Amino acid sequence: MGFRISSYTLIKAVSLAHITAAYLFLYRPTVLAEQNIVVILGESMHVPTSPAFSKPTEITALASIFLAFLGVSDLIAASLPERSCLEYWSNVLPFRLIMLFVGTGYIYLTGSDDTTTTTLRALKGSSNPLDLFKNSFIFTFMFMETLHWFWVFVAMKEDRREWMIREATAQLREEEERKFRM
Repeated sequence: MGFRISSYTLIKAVSLAHITAAYLFLYRPTVLAEQNIVVILGESMHVPTSPAFSKPTEITALASIFLAFLGVSDLIAASLPERSCLEYWSNVLPFRLIMLFVGTGYIYLTGSDDTTTTTLRALKGSSNPLDLFKNSFIFTFMFMETLHWFWVFVAMKEDRREWMIREATAQLREEEERKFRM
């Protein structure tokens, strides 16, 4: 069997990445928006760029608060005892994956519109407000989150299987000790 990263390690890593991104959103959002992966994925998927991340604004501050809250709460949830952690993440992960997949798919399938006019219409209120989400940064963020949480989902299945084997083995040992005492 090869090297395997635990799902808890992956969750803690993404939690720390969310906290770091929250800091950058608050002070220097342009660092995130100008990353090579954002530019490459945006161009390859024909999703337009957005000038909204060129300087700190109210929106980037709200994103910072959201990411900090998400990072800290996930870090706490990944530090629970193993049984509680497995139960919590087994319920939360499918919902997160569905929401991320739907959001990424929506941006990809509808992102090739002329965004200059689409964004202006969305800001004026005469169009779909979801058009504001169609930019390369949000697409890249959601795409990378989808990949990462799917990796966590697969690793969590393996962790759950190993935990069940350990529990069954411990229960068998306990029954054998009880029989031996009698």
